[in-house]
Parts: sequence; structure tokens; C-alpha cells
Amino acid sequence: MRVSRRPQPFTATTLHRVSFVLLLYSSLLQPADACAAAAEDTEEGVAGTGTSSDVALILCRACGHELAVGADIHSVPSRLSLSGRNDTLVGGRRVHVQLFENPHGHKFEVITFRRADVDVHWPADKHFSWFPGFSWTVATCPRCHTHLGGYEPGGGAADEFTT
Repeated sequence: MRVSRRPQPFTATTLHRVSFVLLLYSSLLQPADACAAAAEDTEEGVAGTGTSSDVALILCRACGHELAVGADIHSVPSRLSLSGRNDTLVGGRRVHVQLFENPHGHKFEVITFRRADVDVHWPADKHFSWFPGFSWTVATCPRCHTHLGGYEPGGGAADEFTT
């Protein structure tokens, strides 16, 4: 088992901004080539590319793997959230960020997506979901296997997965 000697940025009493259901990153953290391509597409008005916020990349905090694009962000409000706020991506796209707390008292800021390039583990479970009517399972980065949060397959059935 490998032990990381990297200093931890959070203490137990702070709000944990871990990557749950994918943590949002601005386009400033994109690899240079991806930034240049996204900027060229937006400036040239290439059909189907949309605004700069639609082509903004959502990256894994640990390794930089491209998990989703801004156009995949999809607001799924939950009555179980402690609070919610709207943030703005580069280009003006609004992002609904919700705050949840797990049974251990750890708080997580959550952003939901229609699609994301993640690996899912174990059968989906409809118990203890923060989104009533949906089941969930653990989602990790396909490159570095960092825990990114929960995957909420559509339909609410415990054995149903959608992409």
C-alpha cells in the first residue's frame, strides 16, 4: 500500500471540497493544446461547438484527465441538499452547486452532469441517495482511479445504468 506524503490541504473541521460527482475546474487548468483548440473553435464559430463555457473541459483534480465538457453539466436539484448556489463558468454558463452532508458529517459540494467519462463500481444502490428517485454507485477517474463521487444512473432502478 502506497502512502502519500503530500500535505493535506483540509482539516477535519473545514468544508471538504473533494471531487464528488466531479469537481468543477475552470478552463485555465486545461492542457495548453486543448485550450488553444477550444479557443479557436469558439472564435471561428465552428458549428456545434457552442460558447466557450460549452467546450470548457472538466478535469480530474488528481491527474488532469478530461472527464466532461461544460455542455454536459445538467442541474438536478435535490430536496435533500443543505443549500445551493449558482456559479458561472467562463463564457457565462450557470452551474448549480449543491451542498450535501454524509452520515459522518463530511460536507460535499456537488455538480451534476448528463455524461462523464468515469468508471463505475459495484451495483447501483437506491438506498441513501442524495437524489430521491435515483440509485447511485461509486465513480472514479478512469486514468488514476481517484474517487470522484457518486454516479446516479437514470430511472431510479437499482440495477439500471445509462450513459
